[in-house]
Amino acid sequence: MERFTWRFVALSRASGLFAVVACAALASATPGLVYLGTLGGTSSVGEGISASGTTVTGFSNTTSGPLRAFRWSGGSMANLGTLGGTFSTGTGISADGTTVVGYALDAGGAARAYRSVGGGAMENLGVLGGTASRGSGASGDGSVVAGYSTITGNTAQHAFRWVGGVMTDIHAPALGTTSYAHAISADGAVVVGQYVRSNGNSGSFRWTAGTGMQPIAFLGGFASAAWGVNPDGSVVVGDASFEFGTGPNAYRWTLSGGLQDLGTLGGIGSTARAVSADGSVVVGFSRVDPTGGGAENAFLYTDALGMVNLNTYLPTLGIDLTGWTLTQARGVSADGSAITGYGTFNGQTFSAFLITGIPGPGAAALLGMGGLLAVRRRRQLRA
Repeated sequence: MERFTWRFVALSRASGLFAVVACAALASATPGLVYLGTLGGTSSVGEGISASGTTVTGFSNTTSGPLRAFRWSGGSMANLGTLGGTFSTGTGISADGTTVVGYALDAGGAARAYRSVGGGAMENLGVLGGTASRGSGASGDGSVVAGYSTITGNTAQHAFRWVGGVMTDIHAPALGTTSYAHAISADGAVVVGQYVRSNGNSGSFRWTAGTGMQPIAFLGGFASAAWGVNPDGSVVVGDASFEFGTGPNAYRWTLSGGLQDLGTLGGIGSTARAVSADGSVVVGFSRVDPTGGGAENAFLYTDALGMVNLNTYLPTLGIDLTGWTLTQARGVSADGSAITGYGTFNGQTFSAFLITGIPGPGAAALLGMGGLLAVRRRRQLRA
């Protein structure tokens, strides 16, 4: 993008003017940060975000204490209730923002995967023969859900794919005893997550009906997990150990290009949690202390910027972070312009946020060159 922009500027006076106008247009989408509030308690966490970046799910404690799943939209946080028990959490949301999935306690105290459509009552999605299950992600229209459940006898947990009222076990025995589905593509055809072998080593997987559960991103270390997938299932993000005893580091894997180590913010370990539709924007969290200590910091990654700490990058966009330390970024909109997660706000450790107006990968590079572009424009006008 940088080379393309410079070529535009060098062509003519008109193109120089175009570049400056482009910068002004990009900057006009004013970035901002919104505290999402709580359900009456003191803490909240943003987990998933709709494709448009306008609807968020997560969980918050209530006035009486127990956590409840929420759906936030239009400045209001709605309590989604439970399955009759005392606890619930929202972990995923459909691209259209209508459907929230997660897990909740039923009247007997068992955790069950659920689906809530349009803020309505939770639908119990059942189990794979055991007594507990958890929903992790929803397809674009919310009709397909991925997650994991205990199997008969509660001897292990297996990844599932739920559609049309039927929960199907998609675990591959060849990959070990346990698997967890963490995310699903918009069409519901691709599921990603983590498998665990009997020796405790784990790896990332990508599942389709045609291939079954296939391992990806096992990088010579002993641990790997896939946490996010883009709408068409071609890009997967997560974390993986790149050598025994190091990491894990955030990664991005593509069908066409394979694996990419996204690095860290200077510390030991990072995790990628979500990816934009075209795979160009990745968000997650990383430590900054090279000794392995210190707090987690939310990050944004693009090829143009590399991995940047949102706590230092956002102020360069004009976002006031007074009172905030952004801990984890956990969801990103389809175009990469909106991010949800949680941080510490005015001393409250868990505070859900929504960041909006982030410029795209090319736009970020262009805006970062604003001063140089202005100089180039002046030189062109003198010519």
